[in-house]
Amino acid sequence: MTKNWQQYANCSTYNAELFFPISETSGVGLLQIADARAICNYCPVRTHCLKDALTEEGSRPAERRFGIFAGFTPTQRHRIYRRLARSSRPVRETAAA
Repeated sequence: MTKNWQQYANCSTYNAELFFPISETSGVGLLQIADARAICNYCPVRTHCLKDALTEEGSRPAERRFGIFAGFTPTQRHRIYRRLARSSRPVRETAAA
């Protein structure tokens, strides 16, 4: 896939606000997350999205991560990053697998 994978993303035809819910715990935020995940679930470039998000966010804590990427919340991506870091495999290799 080319570096411009975003043009193939399912989310590219939606308002970006949908992917940046106001909360991971409020009623409205949970509905936004569910809607965003439904769009991400069948995205042809979901793996590329997750890889780029993890690479860009690095070791930031969950509260410094924002939005839904590849169907994952900031908290979930933080957990994924920590798990990958503990396995001592580079994020680039593991996220693309």
